[in-house]
Amino acid sequence: MKKNILSVYIIEIITFFCIIIFYKVLSPGKYTISMGIYFFILSIIMLIRFGFMKDNNYIKPSVIRIIIAVLMAYFIIIYGLGIITGFSQGLSSFTKDIILNGILYDIVIITSQEIIRHIICKNAQNNKKPIIIYTLLLIFVSILMQASSYSFDSREGIFIFFSVVLIPIVAEHLLCSYINVNVGLAPSVIYRLVITLYVYFLPILPNLGNYLTAVVNIFLPYSAYAFSRRMIKYSEKSEYYGKSLSFKIVTIPTMVILIIIICLISGVLRYKMLAVASDSMIPVFYRGDAIIYDKKGVNKLKKGDVIAFKRDKIIVTHRIMEIKNTNNKQAFITKGDANKNNDEYIVLKEDVVGKVNVVLKYIGYPTIWVREVFE
Repeated sequence: MKKNILSVYIIEIITFFCIIIFYKVLSPGKYTISMGIYFFILSIIMLIRFGFMKDNNYIKPSVIRIIIAVLMAYFIIIYGLGIITGFSQGLSSFTKDIILNGILYDIVIITSQEIIRHIICKNAQNNKKPIIIYTLLLIFVSILMQASSYSFDSREGIFIFFSVVLIPIVAEHLLCSYINVNVGLAPSVIYRLVITLYVYFLPILPNLGNYLTAVVNIFLPYSAYAFSRRMIKYSEKSEYYGKSLSFKIVTIPTMVILIIIICLISGVLRYKMLAVASDSMIPVFYRGDAIIYDKKGVNKLKKGDVIAFKRDKIIVTHRIMEIKNTNNKQAFITKGDANKNNDEYIVLKEDVVGKVNVVLKYIGYPTIWVREVFE
């Protein structure tokens, strides 16, 4: 066993120098590829040298369920937040570069790193130093691989890097080491693959911004750690406990998001959500988008505001071009941004239902599709 630990230390020292040397002599793109190749080769060498020890931990299935539940809750939360912050389109197609240098690369490097972590955990047993060193190495290399994408010329740039990159990376690798030590390989691989690869496969992605992204990406690994730790601590309470905990993790955020969506669609509160059925307001919003309008905003309208108003039993969203008085009543000349001319009709204030505040990309398509089926 002492020989195995000594071998692990030697491998970690070699890894440290490779990380430094590759970073000094290679460009950022080549450095990323080289580190992927290095970890892949190292995982093969360690499998040959130490062999692969299976996880016999009986709570592994329960922890896997916990991790999947936390990830589901994560997606529910970020897409729920996307209803407020907006969405952007995901990848429209898979090019050779995306498949090889994106998807395949991420799968290889993540799997290789976690196999190495697993082997170190199994051979170190009660000695925590080797896994601590390897965790620090993974944090170090992950930071270097992303550092070239950020600017450090200002305090804001440094703060964004620390909050969006550094802290989430540290949290993720601490979580994976904790899971590997106490449970096994599978939960950490599932966690990292899902959280890394989903951006390639989902058609729309929430625009959370740097700060909200940082908060969510710190909250995610902490939640996974807290629930996994709870599962490990109370593992003797039977498998039902794990299933019950998983159910609660997914159900609570789902119910909260559903309540918010129902309130927005029904308009029972101040704000109401509406699907956009035409392209008259391109490029502000498109058919298939959704808008949220403020019902109390009708009292503070000005030229240039986008309003939602009733017209022939439908809701139209156009921009105010002119405000005038008609028969001692405030009225508006409106126009769609994509249209050449103003609307032929005058919109009375009493027909205005709200001022458009938020645009949500692509969210309105399901409503439009359902409506077209029944027309």
